[in-house]
Amino acid sequence: MDWFPWGDEALETARREQKPILLSIGTLLAMVSCDGTRSFENEAIARLMNENFVNIKVDREERPDLDQFT
Repeated sequence: MDWFPWGDEALETARREQKPILLSIGTLLAMVSCDGTRSFENEAIARLMNENFVNIKVDREERPDLDQFT
């Protein structure tokens, strides 16, 4: 899975490529499927996500202010 950090480059890439943003805040455990497979570690799913989305990961350690919204 290719990840962008949150910022202008990621947003501009989404605009330019006309792709929706997949935003992950925190841990990758949020994307575990019902069979226990981590979607981000599945090569076929990662390829589809890279082709169809701009994937942005926000690190909560770098943005502790986000915890006020959860």
